[in-house]
Amino acid sequence: MFEVDLNGWAQKLVEGAAKSEYSCNLRFIVHGGPLKLHQYTLPDGRMFYEYVQGEKVVEAGTVVFLALYGSDGKVVHESLWSERAIQ
Repeated sequence: MFEVDLNGWAQKLVEGAAKSEYSCNLRFIVHGGPLKLHQYTLPDGRMFYEYVQGEKVVEAGTVVFLALYGSDGKVVHESLWSERAIQ
C-alpha cells in the first residue's frame, strides 16, 4: 500500500487550483501504474509542480512525501516535510 501526499500547508495552497498531470515517477508504482505528479495553476496564474521529496517504508507499505516547486524552479520551502516526518 502506498500513501502519497503534500503537507497541510501545500494542500491549502493548491486547494481550488486547476490540477493536471505533468509527469510520472516510474520508481513508485501506485494502483498498478507509475506515480502521477501534478501541476497546479492557481486562480492568480501562479503555477506549482509536485516532486518527490522523500519516502519512508512502514509496516503497511511505503509513504511518499510530495513537495512543490514554482514555475521559477525554486522549491517552495513551506511545502517541505520536516526531516523528522520523513525519518
